[in-house]
Amino acid sequence: MFYQKALGACLLENIRCPYKNKNYENMDGYSAAIFALILINAYYVGYNDGANAIATATASRAIKPGTALFLASAIKLIVPIAFYLLGYSAVAGTVGSGIMSMDAVAAASPEKGFIFVLTALVSAQFWVWITALAKLPNATTYTLMGGILGSGIAAFGFSSVAWTSVLLKIVLMCFLTPVVGFLLGFLTLKASNALLKNKKAASCDKALIQLQRFNMVFLAGAFALNNVQKSMGVYMLAMTAGMFSGSVFSPNGNMPVWAVVAFAAAMTLGVLTGGFALINTIGRKIFKIRHDHSHASLLTTNFIMVLATVFGIPLAAGQAVSSSIMGVGAAEKFHRVKWLTAGRIVAGWRPTLPVVAVFGAAIYLFIAKVILGGRI
Repeated sequence: MFYQKALGACLLENIRCPYKNKNYENMDGYSAAIFALILINAYYVGYNDGANAIATATASRAIKPGTALFLASAIKLIVPIAFYLLGYSAVAGTVGSGIMSMDAVAAASPEKGFIFVLTALVSAQFWVWITALAKLPNATTYTLMGGILGSGIAAFGFSSVAWTSVLLKIVLMCFLTPVVGFLLGFLTLKASNALLKNKKAASCDKALIQLQRFNMVFLAGAFALNNVQKSMGVYMLAMTAGMFSGSVFSPNGNMPVWAVVAFAAAMTLGVLTGGFALINTIGRKIFKIRHDHSHASLLTTNFIMVLATVFGIPLAAGQAVSSSIMGVGAAEKFHRVKWLTAGRIVAGWRPTLPVVAVFGAAIYLFIAKVILGGRI
């Protein structure tokens, strides 16, 4: 049919950029489209999750919101680049090679590989728009993981999924992180209160303020490292599918430093534009936070994020922070926690991975079977 041919030509032919004589092997147009979508996703991660690191410290008034946002943004820009230069990319490795079989992705035609990565990112953004319009909580990590998983299954089949890695590092963590965050937050505050029981309030507050500031900066770096490496992982996945290598985006077949800088900058911009709204939601709408509460939550979240990043687990920052605050609140005064708000946040996490996976599969099949008429 005419519309199939027209749309198919748009996707598989006209998208190529003109400055390489439309050389099919270079795939610059494919690379440009995917790179732009990775940047958009990185921006949204910063917008939606980026200010989690500073939410409790600003809510407790240990630091002014503007100062905290500036410090966190600077750290989020610097840390991922520094660790990339040091050769650390465990989380990127999980996203890039721990969800789909690299043999299946590498063996696909350039068109199929492009449509696979395209639909993974588009389905993630589709869910982002839905949750934003409905004002629902959204775990950006599982949005991206669900998109890759769903479009990958549709493109390459169930057997192409690295199920051990997916089940242990993604599905299990989706359920385990809130539980661990809650329990550790609860226990950390109880232990902290026991240690500070006979100390003077004024001196304790001064010490806790300094500890919060240190933990906030450390956590901003931990969040950034985990989140930016997810974008790096998608870049690696696209390289396996035949994009970037031999193009202006990666002439030597390696991930260039400027690409990592671009991902970190996009996420930082998201933090700067969406930070204050997130500070209000996380820092004030679950539980009224004092200095000791903020310190316990930051300490808990730092432990979870560092452990996850070391083991290459792409973790949802919002889950870690929110669940730790709930645990801290329960340890202080159970009835003072706004459980309806907390429940709404938790309920928003659960459907993300499977729903986006279904979107990813549906969008891939629509493009491959309907628009392209099964030509890939």
